[in-house]
Amino acid sequence: MVVFILYKGLDLENGDFVAIKQVSLENIGQEDLNIIMQKIDLLKNLNHKNIVKYLGSSKTKSHLHIILEYVENESLVAVYIAQVLEGLVYLHEQGGLVKLADFGVAMKLPEADINTHSVVGTPYWMAPEVIEMSGVCAASDIWSVGCTVIEILTCVPP
Repeated sequence: MVVFILYKGLDLENGDFVAIKQVSLENIGQEDLNIIMQKIDLLKNLNHKNIVKYLGSSKTKSHLHIILEYVENESLVAVYIAQVLEGLVYLHEQGGLVKLADFGVAMKLPEADINTHSVVGTPYWMAPEVIEMSGVCAASDIWSVGCTVIEILTCVPP
């Protein structure tokens, strides 16, 4: 299992805060590292105001650091969800069948291939049809958004 540690950092060039996901490279297999690099490539190609922006990455002997836009907490759940839904619309417009996900496990699959891959995602937020791989559709993402609302309101996973 790959474990990410999240840090809040400061970009010394412009004074902006950034989020830094740190991955220990100790005991990580090449296959897991390749998957992480694929996720980085996915993030590099997404450009929408409601999707966290990829800013860069760096790799040392012991760690991989993924630098992302830092997002402050906002007080209204409605504001969050409206923005999430705008991002979801953008992702669906990209072609194929795109599943909104924790970007630690995100991927874009051609529509023809959607039912030929293993289940990918974080189970707490996955619609039953995604887990069962039966009849996955755009509404499956709405289930995940609903689970996100529950977590924001209660501070625990659904």
